[in-house]
Amino acid sequence: MKQLILVMMILCSALITNAQFTENWNVRYQATGTQNFSNEGRKVAVDAMGNTFVLGDFSSDRDSVGNMLSGGATQYTVRLQKYNYLGTLIYWRTFIVNGLLALGGGENVGSFGLELDASNNVYIGYNYVNSLGNRDVVFKKFNNTLTTEIWNSIYATPANDYGVDMKVSASGQITSLVKIISGTNTTYALVHATNFSSTAVSFYNFIMNSEVINSLAITSREVFVTGYTVTSGVKSILVASISSAGSLIWKQNFDNNTPTSGNDIGNHIMIGLNGMVYVAGTVYTNATNGFDAIAILYSTTGARRGLQTVHIGTDDTGWRIANGPVGYVYLVSSTASAVTVSKLNSSNLTPNTKAIYTPTPITDYLAVTGISVADIKVSSSGNAYVAGTVTCSSQAGTYGASFLSKFGLNGVVFKNIGNMDVSGNFTSSYKTEAIAINPLRTDVVLLKNVANTYTSHAIEKMCLNSQDVSLPFRLADETQQPIASNVTLSPNPAISNVTISCQQPVSTVVLYDMLGKQAMIQSADGQNSINLALSNLNNGIYICKVIFKDGQSESRRLVVQ
Repeated sequence: MKQLILVMMILCSALITNAQFTENWNVRYQATGTQNFSNEGRKVAVDAMGNTFVLGDFSSDRDSVGNMLSGGATQYTVRLQKYNYLGTLIYWRTFIVNGLLALGGGENVGSFGLELDASNNVYIGYNYVNSLGNRDVVFKKFNNTLTTEIWNSIYATPANDYGVDMKVSASGQITSLVKIISGTNTTYALVHATNFSSTAVSFYNFIMNSEVINSLAITSREVFVTGYTVTSGVKSILVASISSAGSLIWKQNFDNNTPTSGNDIGNHIMIGLNGMVYVAGTVYTNATNGFDAIAILYSTTGARRGLQTVHIGTDDTGWRIANGPVGYVYLVSSTASAVTVSKLNSSNLTPNTKAIYTPTPITDYLAVTGISVADIKVSSSGNAYVAGTVTCSSQAGTYGASFLSKFGLNGVVFKNIGNMDVSGNFTSSYKTEAIAINPLRTDVVLLKNVANTYTSHAIEKMCLNSQDVSLPFRLADETQQPIASNVTLSPNPAISNVTISCQQPVSTVVLYDMLGKQAMIQSADGQNSINLALSNLNNGIYICKVIFKDGQSESRRLVVQ
C-alpha cells in the first residue's frame, strides 16, 4: 500500500508542476437573444459551500419571466443569480432599475457591489433611476438562499449619484464610495448603509472637482482610500484615512518628483496582514521610461514606509496589490504585451522576485495592442490568480481576449505556473470582469462577457465558468510529519465509515479522488466529530479536506477498501 501511495504522489506532483487550467463547468446567460440589448456580468463571489453568486446588468425586450413586452418597450434590470458548485442556476433575484449608465465601448452599467459576510449573507449595491429621472444608489442584504431580503437602504441626493465601490464590515455595515454629479461639478463621498435605517448616510465628502477616488479599504474604525488629486491640471496620487465617524485622520499626496508634469494615479488600496496600508498605482517617471507601476506602503498614521516601482516597458500600469504568503505582497502590473507579478517584502516593499506572463491569443491576430488586469485573488497556499483582457488587432478588426493565469512556486522558484487558453476573436470579443476562489476546491470562478462585435456589442452574453488545475492540493511525502495534529481519521484505511475528529469546529468536509474531482461533500454545522458513510465510493485513495468555521482548512489522505 505504501508503494502505491508513493507512486500516486509522484504522479500527482508531476501533474501539478506542469498543470494548465481545465474547465469544470461553463454557463452563459442572456435576458434576451434579441440584438442591441445589454447582458453583462459585473461582480462574482463564492461562499463557503462552493455556491457562486453573480451580479449583472441587463436590458431586454422581455419581462422578468420571459414574456415579450408590448409596444417595443425595454426593461432595464440588475440581476442577482446563485449557482451551485456544479454550475446549476438554483435561484435568482431581479431588480428593475429604469435605466443603465452608458459608458464607452458598449458598456451599460448599473451594478457595482457584491460582498459576502462570515455567515454567507449576501450584500449588493446598484444604481437605479428614480421617478424624477435622477440616479440613486440602492443597497440590499439577503440571506444565503436569496429567499429573504433582510434589509435595504437607499442613498439619494438631488443630484445624480453613482455607486463606485463598497465593502462590508464584520458587523454587517456597508461602507460605499459614491460619485455625485451635479451639473459640471463632481464630488466623491463615503456612505454608510445599515439595517438601522432605510436611508444611507454620507459621512465624508472629498474636495469637489479636485479629489477623485478609485478604491477603498476598511477596518473596524477607519476607511482608507486612494485615487488622485488634480492641481493645476496635474494628477498626484492621493491616499487618505477617514474615521468611521467621518473625521479626516491623515491625507498624503505623492507626485514621483514630477509635480508639474505627468500624471500619477492610485488605482487600488488594501490593508496588509500586518495592518499597514498598501497602494498600487501608475506614475510618470520621465520621457525615457514613460509610465511605471508603483507600490507604496504607509503606516496607519500616514508615514510612508516603503516604495517600489516596476519598469518592464515604456508604459507600465500598476493595477492591483494583494496579500501573498506571510511576509510578502503581490503587485500586479502590465505593459502593452505582458503581465508582471512582483513579490515584494511586506515590511518595506523591497523586491523578492517577479514573474512575467505574455498572454498569446489562440486565434489569428495581427498584434496585441493592450492588456488590462481585472482582478487578482490569492489562495490559502499563496498562489496568485490573475485575470484580465488582451486587446488585439486582426484582419477583421479589433477584439478582446480573456486570460487567466496562475503564479506561484515551482519548487523554490516563483514563476507563472498555469494559464487558461487566451480565447476571443472578432465575432466573439471577450472582456474579463472578476474572479473568485472556491474555498472548497481552490478552483477559480471566472466572470467575463462576450460581445459580437468589440465595437457594436450587438449581441452580448454573460459568461461564467469554473477553472481548475489537475489537483487542488499537493500531497506531502509519506515520511513528512503532518503540519498539525488537528485532524484525525479513524479508521484509516476505512471500509464503510470513517470518523473525522478535530480540535476545532468544522464547517464542511470534502472528499476528492486522485484526479481532483469532488467525490463527496458534507456539512458539519460546527461539530468537532463527523461520520462519513463511504458505501457509495469506489475503493481507492482520497483526499479529505476539512474546512473549519474560521475559514482555514487541513487535508488528510484517506484510503477506502
